[in-house]
Amino acid sequence: MDLNTLAPSKEPVFLQLMHPVTGRLLFMQEKDENGNEVDDINEPIGLMMVGSDSDEFAARERWLIDQRIKRAEEVSKGRKGMEFKGETIQEERDNTIIACIKGFRNIYLDEQRLEFSPDNARLLLRRLKWLREYLDREILNRANFIKG
Repeated sequence: MDLNTLAPSKEPVFLQLMHPVTGRLLFMQEKDENGNEVDDINEPIGLMMVGSDSDEFAARERWLIDQRIKRAEEVSKGRKGMEFKGETIQEERDNTIIACIKGFRNIYLDEQRLEFSPDNARLLLRRLKWLREYLDREILNRANFIKG
């Protein structure tokens, strides 16, 4: 067996979203005359993603390490305002996830279709905490990015 056949995809792959409680795959839904969602239609909801073996992920990780080293050096010199804060670490984590998102498919928020942009990706992560946790986990799951 050629181990190269187990190399992760260099191209973004479609990651279908799952319901955060039931684990059910998410699809677009038809609505009845009253606007109530009634039936799934065969249109999956998800994101085009690259994983933890991607160049984008590796570049973000190297940048984060460099930034943390610089910050630690400044703190060791007694410079105020350079301490690590939870908010900064959360933003860094979000930026890594956003670097791995390459597109949206059937993504709606507040009944408006969202076009892909880093700002819209950030909006999703801030509004939907479960999505942040899901993507953080799935980016590290190589099974999503290696053909079986």
